[in-house]
Amino acid sequence: MAQTVLVRGQVAYVNPESGCGFITTKETEQDVLFLRDSVEGSVPDVGEDVRFELIETQDGPRARDIRV
Repeated sequence: MAQTVLVRGQVAYVNPESGCGFITTKETEQDVLFLRDSVEGSVPDVGEDVRFELIETQDGPRARDIRV
C-alpha cells in the first residue's frame, strides 16, 4: 500500500455557511480548495495551520483528509 504524503499549509479563507474554503501552501502557485467533507473534525479557522493530501482535479488543486 502506498504511503500518503501530507502537505502543510495555512487556511486563507472559510465560508462559514458551507464549511468550504481555501488553503495557501508553498506546494502550489494557487490556493487549494477544500470541501467540508474533506475535514477531519471541525472546520479550521482562517490562519490555522493544517496538513492535507494534495490532489489535482480538472478544476485545479484540491485538499483531501485535512488535519488541524
